[in-house]
Amino acid sequence: MTRRRPYRSSGSAKKRLAWMLALFLGALSLPAYLLVARVYAQLESEIYYSARDGAARWVDRIDQALQAGVQKEQERPIAEYSFFNVLENPLLQTEGLKFSPLSEVPPKTGIAGLIGYFQIDADGSFHIPALPDIGRGKQPVLSAEELAKRRTLKATLQNLLATEQAAPNEQQAAKPAQRDEAKQQYVVSNLPEPAVKDAATVESRSEAVIGKQLQEKNIDTGKWEKERKQNVYPAKKKADATVYKTRKEMVKLPEQSLAGSLLSSPQNQRGLAPPAAIAPEADDKAAVSSAAASVRSVRSPKPVVFSFESEVGPLQLLSLSSGHLCFYRQVWHNKSRFIQGFVVDGAAYWRTAVEPLFDGAPYSSVLIADQGRVVQQFKKQDGQPETLLYRSALLPPFQSFELIVNSQGLDPGPGKQVVDLLALSLALVLFGGVLVFYRLGSKQVDLNRQQQNFISAVSHELKTPLTSIRMYGEMLRSGWVLDEMKKKSYYDFIFFESERLSRLIANVLQLAKLENGQMPAELRPIAPALLLQRVKGKIAAQIEASGFELICQLPDTLEGITVNVDEDAFYQVVINLVDNAIKFAGDAANKTIEIGFKAGETRREILFFVRDYGPGIKKDQLRKIFTLFYRAGDEMTRTRPGTGIGLALAKQLAVSMSARLTVENRQPGAEFRVVLKLGA
Repeated sequence: MTRRRPYRSSGSAKKRLAWMLALFLGALSLPAYLLVARVYAQLESEIYYSARDGAARWVDRIDQALQAGVQKEQERPIAEYSFFNVLENPLLQTEGLKFSPLSEVPPKTGIAGLIGYFQIDADGSFHIPALPDIGRGKQPVLSAEELAKRRTLKATLQNLLATEQAAPNEQQAAKPAQRDEAKQQYVVSNLPEPAVKDAATVESRSEAVIGKQLQEKNIDTGKWEKERKQNVYPAKKKADATVYKTRKEMVKLPEQSLAGSLLSSPQNQRGLAPPAAIAPEADDKAAVSSAAASVRSVRSPKPVVFSFESEVGPLQLLSLSSGHLCFYRQVWHNKSRFIQGFVVDGAAYWRTAVEPLFDGAPYSSVLIADQGRVVQQFKKQDGQPETLLYRSALLPPFQSFELIVNSQGLDPGPGKQVVDLLALSLALVLFGGVLVFYRLGSKQVDLNRQQQNFISAVSHELKTPLTSIRMYGEMLRSGWVLDEMKKKSYYDFIFFESERLSRLIANVLQLAKLENGQMPAELRPIAPALLLQRVKGKIAAQIEASGFELICQLPDTLEGITVNVDEDAFYQVVINLVDNAIKFAGDAANKTIEIGFKAGETRREILFFVRDYGPGIKKDQLRKIFTLFYRAGDEMTRTRPGTGIGLALAKQLAVSMSARLTVENRQPGAEFRVVLKLGA
């Protein structure tokens, strides 16, 4: 025994279809989402790597600029840290005196934020090249104002470099000229010579900055830390960087106190001009020769010139607690160590070195850190979250510092637009495809339901009249009906039911032919009035038998024109429209059906109409009624007969004649219109 499948309504079938398509969409969307997310992550990584490579190159430019700035100081001769230098003339084989380029205040060396130069001798005594060492009780030919300025500079440098235990007090600082030149301890005195650091040691300084400080500045370090731990992007090595080593230098230096006596001699009326009058960088041989001649003319004792070979260590950098930077080097002579260097204002130095290159760089901020402490920050816009792009320690002597480059937003470029377009296209294809399949499936469900309803309707439309015809036929055949009026009534019933069955069968056959393309229209020109007269004869009996009144409307102005029409198809269209009007206007108070024609919206069209005075058509059904097998209302409660193919067949027949079939609600009733083209 075959088990019957339970009945499913179209609503439940559509819900089941929706759930299946939703599962299908989820099964496709998940791998598509993962794929797109992977592409976005790869693109983001490429953008990040590209920006980080650019930041690395930008840091290298900063490094090169810093190295170029200190290179001259790396190579500066030892003698220039003394007030007096030896002036040699190889051609005449003579020696004289000249002022050091560093003797002017301030010295014109081009170093940003420069405070001054200094030298610490082996015995701990502190000197600056701007102040001559002439001994006690002797006054150089310098103005009191100039002398006070230079002594103040010396006290300032001493205060910056002195250790806390040996720092001079306020009284000593206020009277530097009267202070005893006691031997003091300075922050650079006991520092050993650093070993040359390899690239790995230099890069390890990048971890000096505490991550908490960066987080407080709203800088995201997650990606950098993650890839650093995974060694995805190793720190850039700087093995090819210039490393300054200890060098040997032959020095000729006059004895400073004896040379200073030349300036303090009261007989020196035309003596050497003070350094304030002679620019240190000027190479004025005539002035120096004249000065030397003046010295000789005073008949002062010739200064003793010391010649010695020394070793000069590489320049080192020390960050002072005051925010200043101390560049210094160690000099060895006769087994004694001297320290030479200069002090600069850290903020001004970094600003001059970094800011010009930062203004044109595509980065939001740059931090300069010194062993876990941010000492300088350059930022273009506040309040926005940033991403850490690159961290790198600098080359010696800046190896204790590192640059941290950040960006607020990385430019994705055209690649992200392409990925966005592809992702959007993929999403549209997925959702659009599911929507299309759902609509197709819903239409198939509706079509299946309509076909089932059609079969039921056709069965009913065939079985009921055939049963009635058979019953009346048997009654008439057996002679049971003797009343002539009843006989005529039975004959009429059999005739009209047979006509209705014939129209139903004809509709089904015509529909099949139209669907298969086997019924092409044969258009011929005919006068609209004649066409209306002929169609009236085909529907008059049908309308009269249904208890309706037929009214024909013929316009007087439309004469002498023809329309292109297939008469048989046109008759079938009108018959179906009239049959539909009889069905749905059967309960109307005004049982009238109007047919006729009038001018169309354009001069090349004629409009035939069929109007009833029934309840009309709901707005949401104005287009649906022409759908094959569609029947308004609920199949379970419907009382009007019909198969749902009459209006669909009329629509297709009109299209086959290059005509249009439309419907419009009137007050009351509905009006169907067949728009035909005029003949040639």
